[in-house]
Amino acid sequence: MCCELLRETLVCRIAYRFGDIFAFWGAIDQQYLLPRGTDAELEADIIEKITVLGAEGGYMISPAHILQSDVAPERVEKFISLCKQHGAY
Repeated sequence: MCCELLRETLVCRIAYRFGDIFAFWGAIDQQYLLPRGTDAELEADIIEKITVLGAEGGYMISPAHILQSDVAPERVEKFISLCKQHGAY
């Protein structure tokens, strides 16, 4: 399974245990990563979440909750672009 290298993360453990029966929504950090993280950090997190939570299908990528006012519109555009770039599975 995709989690061989990531088995210790909570997200991976949940996906490994329940990925064949649950769909996942969210999981992208909106408190640090979206407003203040680097583009590389954001891209790495998106790739990890798609790889782990989307391994069995059924992952709807989005911020964990709502976007706060400290997330610039350019960051939202970057998030959408990266999701489209890495989101086909």
